[in-house]
Amino acid sequence: GRHGEPPLIIGMPNEEKLIEAISMDIDYLKKSGMKSIAIICMTAVEAERAYRALCKKTRVSLITRDTSKYNLGVIIIPSYLAKGLEFDQVIVLSRQELLKNDSDEGCKLLYVAMTRARRESRVVFV
Repeated sequence: GRHGEPPLIIGMPNEEKLIEAISMDIDYLKKSGMKSIAIICMTAVEAERAYRALCKKTRVSLITRDTSKYNLGVIIIPSYLAKGLEFDQVIVLSRQELLKNDSDEGCKLLYVAMTRARRESRVVFV
C-alpha cells in the first residue's frame, strides 16, 4: 500500500559531498511538507557518525536504544531500531559494499530500512 516514486539510489564520491547532499535534501523535503524524515543507517556507530556530521548543518535528533520516544522532524536511527516505525520520507545511508553484498543480514537490514517510508525512500551511499 505504499505510494510514490520508486526508491532512488544515489552514489556520492566522498563523505563530505554525501553530508552536503543529505542536508540539502532535508531542506527540500521539509519545504515540500514532509513532517517525519528518517535517516536510517545500518549500525549505531554509523548513525552516531552521521548525526555528528549532520547536526552541524541542520536540526536532527539521534535515536538510540536509550531513547524512549521521538518527535516529528528529522531523526537519525540505526535500522534495527526502525523496525515497526513509519516515516513520510526515508533516506538510507549505506556503504557501497552493503549494496553489492548478497549477505542475508545486509539484505534484511536494507529491506527493513526501505520499507519504513510512507511515501518515498532514497538510498545514498559512499
